[in-house]
Amino acid sequence: MRQRNKLFPAVAFVAITALTVHFAVVILSLTPDNPVKNRHQDAINKYTDPLFTQNWMLFAPNPVSQHRNLSAQARIANPQSGEITETEWVDITGPLIKEKQENRISSEAIVARHIISGLRAYLSKDKGRQRDGEKMLQRAASTALAHHWSDQDIREVRLRIITQAVPSFQERYLPDDSIQRNFHESDWLPFAPAEEEWPR
Repeated sequence: MRQRNKLFPAVAFVAITALTVHFAVVILSLTPDNPVKNRHQDAINKYTDPLFTQNWMLFAPNPVSQHRNLSAQARIANPQSGEITETEWVDITGPLIKEKQENRISSEAIVARHIISGLRAYLSKDKGRQRDGEKMLQRAASTALAHHWSDQDIREVRLRIITQAVPSFQERYLPDDSIQRNFHESDWLPFAPAEEEWPR
């Protein structure tokens, strides 16, 4: 009993310190640009992105103006002949968003945030962030395609990011196919699925 009483202050100290550091980093990430934030920007981004990021573009005066979707295709090897064939494009984000809307605390919500963060990094102007984003999307697409073609020998994957402008209020009744879309395709990347379970 005495040993337990001695252990409690140490555990409480560690927990309070961890929470203090966590909230300090999150608050610092939300502050306007300042010397401390600029000096530690990389460490702050690595800690907060993707789970603790906050996107304020939902609100005026700068609401979200475009939607991004991730698709992927694979190169599959024939087990008998070794011939490589390219598959059709598979929508990666659509099924995740549908599952997330039906169950807000599902594992699909975590994967969707991972993909959104990867898309944001991949399309940034910073070369280091582009490489990080490509790795995140490569892993997500490889894992999704591994479940889609579970009995196939997948060798490589290719990413396609579809950016579609959100219509203005006056154009809200126009059909989706009348709105301009931009396509960005990656090079072929090695097949690199995640080891942990992917939401089905």
